[in-house]
Amino acid sequence: MQDPKILVFAGSIRTGSHNARLAALATKVLTLEGGNVTRISLQDFPMPLYDGDVEAKSGPPEHAVKLKRMMMQHAGVFIASAEYNASLAPLLKNTIDWISRVREGTEPALAAFRNRIFALGAASPGRSGGMQSLIALRQVLAGIDAALSAGFRALKLDSVVIRGVNDDELIDLLEFGRNLDAEVRFIEYMDVGGATQWTRQRVFSRAAMLSCLEAHYGSIRTLKERGSDPAERFELPNGYRFGIIASTTTPFCGSCDRSRLTADGMWFLCLYAKSGLDLRRLLRGAASRPELESAIREAWSVRADRGAEERLALEERGPLASAAALRENPHLEMHTRGG
Repeated sequence: MQDPKILVFAGSIRTGSHNARLAALATKVLTLEGGNVTRISLQDFPMPLYDGDVEAKSGPPEHAVKLKRMMMQHAGVFIASAEYNASLAPLLKNTIDWISRVREGTEPALAAFRNRIFALGAASPGRSGGMQSLIALRQVLAGIDAALSAGFRALKLDSVVIRGVNDDELIDLLEFGRNLDAEVRFIEYMDVGGATQWTRQRVFSRAAMLSCLEAHYGSIRTLKERGSDPAERFELPNGYRFGIIASTTTPFCGSCDRSRLTADGMWFLCLYAKSGLDLRRLLRGAASRPELESAIREAWSVRADRGAEERLALEERGPLASAAALRENPHLEMHTRGG
């Protein structure tokens, strides 16, 4: 199968744009995963503000036609969508408006938006980041509703809690989860790969969460032992149950049975691991099934990872990896190996 052709661009051309940086990161990751990626800047496709009279007189501008044709040459499009006044940026909106008006020959309307996959991302230093975009937020809520409508009854909603960012929203999140009959799980801010702004001061601990919630709800009951589950579970006086994953201040390495496999075949035995077993190399080297089983069994049998405990013991504790280290080795990024 040919490598998928993917077009990447940001909805912002501002100097130092967070979304331009996100588009650059997406390009690097998608290329690493085998994609045939083309990254462009909308600065190279200037267009006038959409005007129906202009369109009727002169047709779509040349750059709208070029960009529409470029989109049709790709199987997927990734857009890093800047947030502006709780919606998408005017530049991106204007670009989409013009592209949607381009129709050549006998092709159907909106041809550039048919039969290809679109992915949206957003980055912002603000309180809720790009999630303030109404379109993105509605998609998230619609996805939750679709999961419930499809019959999923063990729905869990994870939320990383950061001091000074969303630590005042715990009660709202619990009530949101209770109304959906979904279990909310609060996660302490972890100093994993990619958390380059992590500091001890920004961690809102398990103890702080419980103190805040008990001040509102009253006594909170701790449920039975969690076993290998990463979340410790609790019950409010009204019967609603929620979880807290407190690996930053209360590591549970001794009972952890998780490992993580990246999209390109690297097997990591710990979320904090800086190296792993390259299963893709073994597969492409024609390793037999017994050889693969042996390699996996041997690696797991000698597993001694205690990443969270080791991080807790550090006197001088900062981010796991610098931005430069992450650019050098994307496998250090938490999102490449999952939570």
